[in-house]
Amino acid sequence: MHITHFSELAIQLLIVVADNPGKCMTIREAAQILGVSRNHLMKVTNKLAHSGLLAPKRGRTGGIYITKTADHIRMSDVLRITEPDITSARLLTFTSATTLPKADTTTLALRKALQAFLHTLDDYSIADLCKKSENT
Repeated sequence: MHITHFSELAIQLLIVVADNPGKCMTIREAAQILGVSRNHLMKVTNKLAHSGLLAPKRGRTGGIYITKTADHIRMSDVLRITEPDITSARLLTFTSATTLPKADTTTLALRKALQAFLHTLDDYSIADLCKKSENT
């Protein structure tokens, strides 16, 4: 399973914002903390805002804030938002299924593996990741 840098940044951004409850964080502040470009982080922020996990606040004290409590945002939810093809049937099928022996069995095994992967991530929230970053 390959997780894109985009998804990794989305999770990291949610952790940074969740670690500052009650405070709007600017994209510039978050980009500095994460050591990434403001423009790239803006794309991640827009995706998370369109999904409802983050929301913008305009004005002098504006920025972005998390819309749910961190314990209600699962890692699997973030991946489903940032990796839209993760559950795609095409991702888990072989294009040469007619020539590959046992292609149906192999596809079934890959689908079960993906389900197990996402099920495991269902057990971890952004709050869990915040706790882990405090201990390291």
